[in-house]
Amino acid sequence: MRHFNRAVSVLTETVILGQGTLALELQDQTRELNSNKPLDAIIAPCGGGGMLSGVALACEGTGIRVFGSEPSFEGGDDARRGVLAGERVTTVKTLTIADGLRTPLGDYTWRIISDPQKVAGLYAVTEDQIKAALRLVLERMKVVVEPSACVPLAVALFNEEFREMVEREAGPAGWNIGIVFSGGNTTVEAIGKLFALSA
Repeated sequence: MRHFNRAVSVLTETVILGQGTLALELQDQTRELNSNKPLDAIIAPCGGGGMLSGVALACEGTGIRVFGSEPSFEGGDDARRGVLAGERVTTVKTLTIADGLRTPLGDYTWRIISDPQKVAGLYAVTEDQIKAALRLVLERMKVVVEPSACVPLAVALFNEEFREMVEREAGPAGWNIGIVFSGGNTTVEAIGKLFALSA
């Protein structure tokens, strides 16, 4: 059993570090676009926490602040609630449209995400805010993504607590924020139904 647990731990670490490479790529892309304005912050989605943990570890020591984003519907913001309470939330029962983020944090990801030196904050958004961000991505960017992928953008656009914090801490210059879009597990039919319900 000890060998099995160690194998699971190594696999978890490997997956987290692999997902963290997206933060390294994002930093490289930012430098290529504008070497004078590096990233100040990255917002990533948070479900089980592997991607957010990887981003946090990849940004450690860079000065880039890392934030997590979750849906608020039916308690889908378990990581945010857990950090506020000081204890990991172990179960989540939500039917949020951001179905890729319906899972709670595991022990390993909790240790990383609950550390304020690694993740500077967690923010949640409503279903309508996620839909509005998804509509913007579809209509303006012409990119097909699942609702879960739009949760970080929804935080940047609509979460007043986040926006006030940036305004307060960044001042008039603002921040250069990287938004992680991850997940294209959707269909035309699913997107159509989503917007038909909100019409």
